[in-house]
Amino acid sequence: MKRYFLLIIACLCLLGSCGVLNKAPQVDILNLKVFQTLSKTEALARTSDFDVVKVIILDDLVYDGKEYSGVFVLVDTYTYTTRDDIQKTVPVYMRRSDYKKINKRK
Repeated sequence: MKRYFLLIIACLCLLGSCGVLNKAPQVDILNLKVFQTLSKTEALARTSDFDVVKVIILDDLVYDGKEYSGVFVLVDTYTYTTRDDIQKTVPVYMRRSDYKKINKRK
């Protein structure tokens, strides 16, 4: 039994080092409220913890004050400059359903 356990651990370490396990995207459950619209499908939003993120919503019109809840996939980072000339980088999230649709097309 101990030998099988060590074998499993060794396989996981090997898979982790070659990148096989790291291919799955990071998925988070988020409650977001838009505070700055960037385009019809993109906006800056605050999480329930008051962190700022960029959100991409493909199937809905995004506008200030709109709230979104659900499962989101981390897809990128976004850098912007505040009105006080401070550069900030925030994570970019997309709804998991939108992410799956885009990846089916590839």
